[in-house]
Amino acid sequence: MEINHPAANMLIMQAKMQNTEYGDNTNYCVSFAGELLKKAEKLIKMGIHTADIVIGFRRGVELLESYINKFKSRDIKDVKDLKEVKKFMFACISSKQLGLEDIICELVADACIRVCPKDPANFSVENVRVSKLQGSNIYDSEVIKGMVINRKPEGSITEMENGKVVVYMCPFDSPQAEAKATVLMHDDSELMNFAKGEEEEMENFVKELKNKGIKCVIINGP
Repeated sequence: MEINHPAANMLIMQAKMQNTEYGDNTNYCVSFAGELLKKAEKLIKMGIHTADIVIGFRRGVELLESYINKFKSRDIKDVKDLKEVKKFMFACISSKQLGLEDIICELVADACIRVCPKDPANFSVENVRVSKLQGSNIYDSEVIKGMVINRKPEGSITEMENGKVVVYMCPFDSPQAEAKATVLMHDDSELMNFAKGEEEEMENFVKELKNKGIKCVIINGP
C-alpha cells in the first residue's frame, strides 16, 4: 500500500518498530495510537492548540516512564538460562501459535541463546534463520548450530568433515563483460576457441581454490 498521509505513515513506522523490537502487539500499537488521535481530535474541536496537545502527550509519556518500572511483574536474571528465557516468550508465541507454544518456545529460546553475544544488547535477529523442508511437520524441527542449505549438492560428494569451505554471494560462473558487445564469428573453429578461453579461465579459478585446500564451495545462484 502507498500511503501519503503523514499521520498514517507514523502509525506504520510505529508498527514496524514494534515488530522489530518485540515481534508482537503491532495491532495493539496501531489501535492505541488511533485512540490517542481520536482524543486529540476532540481537544482540537474544543479549541486547544496542537502544540499544547503535544506538550500534554509528552508529559503523559514522562509520567508513564516514572511508573512503568513499578508495575514490572518479573525480571530476567540470566539471558543464557533456557527455562527462564522460555517463560518470557511464552505469551508472545502463544498469541501467534496457540497450542504449539511449548515446542516453539523451546526452539526459539535455544536458537537465541546460542547466538547471543557476551553483551545481550548487541543481539541481532539476523543471526537466527529458519529453513523450511517439505514433507515434515513442526514436531520434527530442531536447532542446528551452523549453516543449513536447503538444496542438494551438485557433485557426487555428499559428506565431508573438517574441510575448508568458501562462501560466495554471487553465482559461480565466468565474469561477464560490463558493456554489451557483439562478437562476429566466421566459422566453427572461432566459436570453439572463444568458448575454450572461458573454460580455461574457469579451470584456473577452480585450481586456485583447490591449491588453497578448499573442499566445499557455497554460492548464491545456479
